[in-house]
Amino acid sequence: MKWFTNLKIRTKLISSFAVVIALVAFLSVFAIIQLTGHDTEYTYLIARPIQSRIELSEFQRAFRDVRINAAMITIHAGNEDREAGAASVESAYNTAVAGLEEARQIIDNYRTIVNESTHVNQEQKNFRLEQVDLIEEDMSNYRTLMLDPQRQLALAGDFKGCLDLSASAGQYAAEIKSVIDELMAAAVTNVNNM
Repeated sequence: MKWFTNLKIRTKLISSFAVVIALVAFLSVFAIIQLTGHDTEYTYLIARPIQSRIELSEFQRAFRDVRINAAMITIHAGNEDREAGAASVESAYNTAVAGLEEARQIIDNYRTIVNESTHVNQEQKNFRLEQVDLIEEDMSNYRTLMLDPQRQLALAGDFKGCLDLSASAGQYAAEIKSVIDELMAAAVTNVNNM
């Protein structure tokens, strides 16, 4: 250490400030890297629960549009002008089927969010995935047991048959709404517990 004592005071002061500046620069870079990692994690933890609620709300909107178009099929079944009625029935049916496909894609997005989620335990994930399976099954039943037969009845001009079928379709809609309400409540609980 004799070499350090032989240095001029000016050199000692400059070197000590240089060491302090190098240390501060190293710690600053380290802190920025750490904060960036935490920021990404924080954004993920905040955005994912909110994104799941957005997806569920979008699903509700899409399924409501399907129900509206299903009602339009029934309305057009009673049209006196058979050609215009048939065209309107086909249009409403195609829009309803497209709405079901949109709802299915939204539910698939929700499934991805649940699978990637790090803020829920495996039991909660399994519950949500089971609920998604129920929704998909009910949507499939809604199409095959409600929309397709309703279209056939409407094209045949059977207004009463369409009305009866629409009334029974409420069961599927109620089941889907009930499951979505449970998933929304679970999403709200997760956001509130963070």
